[in-house]
Amino acid sequence: MSSTAVTRPVNPPGAEPALTEKQLWKGLEYRARNPALFLPNIAASKMITDGGNKIVQELTVENEDRTATEVLMETIHAHPSTIMYNEVNNGLRVVTIVSRGAAGELLLTFSVAIRELPAGKPKATPEEEYARLGKVMEKTIAMFREMATAGKL
Repeated sequence: MSSTAVTRPVNPPGAEPALTEKQLWKGLEYRARNPALFLPNIAASKMITDGGNKIVQELTVENEDRTATEVLMETIHAHPSTIMYNEVNNGLRVVTIVSRGAAGELLLTFSVAIRELPAGKPKATPEEEYARLGKVMEKTIAMFREMATAGKL
């Protein structure tokens, strides 16, 4: 099993506009329903069921060199406005947590675990995984900020 978790402040000094907890959660819900806009390896998604706090969707995922695709099923359970569980039928599990720090600052945590790596894929070091996931988080928060600026959150 491979796992990593990363936490980032949602509103670091100088970030404009500052996102509210409500805007952050709306962004996470949007991301859950539109994963291809946020994750470059997802070529397409097809909603199977959307029950509000439970989503089931089909994901077409490309490999790293974009030479092959795989169709996977993802189930998302959301517990507004704090936690979201994503489970994919390839053993991937993502937990997204919205929380507050000691000073009341808004925090976002992504935790990713996968039961086994795809055949032939070398295991990344913890530092590499932390850096990769951190970049995904920072890009996601930046996209939410753009959406808020455009009045979409």
